[in-house]
Amino acid sequence: MTEARSLYQKMGYPMSLEHDIADYLQRGYMIRTPDFLVLGKPVKLFTTTEPHDQWGTVGADAWYIKLLVGSLSALLDMVPYPLPFVCFERWIRGSRNLKTYSFKRVKEIAWAAQK
Repeated sequence: MTEARSLYQKMGYPMSLEHDIADYLQRGYMIRTPDFLVLGKPVKLFTTTEPHDQWGTVGADAWYIKLLVGSLSALLDMVPYPLPFVCFERWIRGSRNLKTYSFKRVKEIAWAAQK
């Protein structure tokens, strides 16, 4: 949790880690082990509603990853079910930046990182 808290401060997230954990425990997914923490939820990418504002989405096509501390391999092992895309949120100097990859590409990156 220390690494996650420091990441929140470094990236300039507008909400506290505790606020987001409470949100994802109630309405999304939070998975935590001693070496891993993820906050995520299923979303629709191709809609006018931003992924961070979507909750309880029907017909989702992507995993929106709000926070990942740990390896991509662990994420892929723990994701409840696959969706076509994975969207990672990053904050750079106080501005949201989303990076979207196909699920297949995330698997390739995770596999390459294990070598």
